[in-house]
Amino acid sequence: MRDFPILEAAHGHELTDPHIDHLRKLDSNYENSIKLRDDQQFFIDTAASCSFAGFVVACEYWFVMVDPDGNEPKDQLESSTFRVSKGRGGRGELKGQCDAVTAQAITTAVDHEAEKLRHQDKQAGCERTESQRRMAALATLVKRGFARQDGTYPVPLANIVMSQQVLDWALTTLNDDATGAPTDPIDTVPVHPHDVDGRCELIDGTPIHPFLAVHALGLVDRNGTANPINIRRYVLDANSRALDVSVNARIFPQWIRTTAIIETRGQCATHGCDAPHGWLQTDHIQPSAHGGQTRHDNAQPQCRPDNQAKGATPNQIPWRHRTPPKRRNPRRSQSSNGTNDGETDKPDGLSNSCD
Repeated sequence: MRDFPILEAAHGHELTDPHIDHLRKLDSNYENSIKLRDDQQFFIDTAASCSFAGFVVACEYWFVMVDPDGNEPKDQLESSTFRVSKGRGGRGELKGQCDAVTAQAITTAVDHEAEKLRHQDKQAGCERTESQRRMAALATLVKRGFARQDGTYPVPLANIVMSQQVLDWALTTLNDDATGAPTDPIDTVPVHPHDVDGRCELIDGTPIHPFLAVHALGLVDRNGTANPINIRRYVLDANSRALDVSVNARIFPQWIRTTAIIETRGQCATHGCDAPHGWLQTDHIQPSAHGGQTRHDNAQPQCRPDNQAKGATPNQIPWRHRTPPKRRNPRRSQSSNGTNDGETDKPDGLSNSCD
């Protein structure tokens, strides 16, 4: 205050302690200090003629007035940050800052989405605080913006690793709670950090409660029944080494496509097809429409015409189990009437040789 004698003299009369605290935030560097010294009377007059909220707005306008080179907007854009860190129990802590326009846009979107959730909670009889609804609204907006037009996602939003034993316990316990069946009060959650059958964690190793995993995966509906559509099965040995992996995506992952092409040496699986490598697609031997899984042993490379001609025809014989066609002598050609074109008469006992 000694550097601002006019403000010091007004302290206790026109300026209160909150005014001084807010002005102290304005004096963040030497340039602001010089400009603030020249405009002391402006702040005194503003404090005497409006509320404290109006005084704060006037201070923000002052920043705009004394910033002819546009440093303030540039600082707001360049200082935008966002970070999600881990708190206790793996909880996410969101921290960041952004410019005023972006903040207003985020606030408007979250408020509108939270209002929708409030009406849904009212109809469902669910009780949540306003802060809980706003967090759920933010998560809903993020998921909606990340989704493709068909509702799918480019990559999984979250990967949860949970053993079958833990999953069965969670589903059974939640079903008992929904039906009102008595549960054992001394029952403990069957998780363990060193047991492969006791794993329940995020893919980065963060432990989570099985109930949270079940609800997050959408495995339990209002009737308490399981819906394993989002489950991918991994078979591990006692040392957590993968023995088998199931894929319930419609499209084969890259490693399966590459493996199938390597096995057929870059050829179409249809006998006699000499389509170039660029035409090859990875096809389900047993179509997915008839229960065929997206697995390595159900994959075969086929050219686009043969794949479209096959369609969703079920009960196909895997190319690995088909009998290769008989080799033909490349010097002989079969005509449409079944005779050998280009074959000349020879004396008895002599004929064209054939492999």
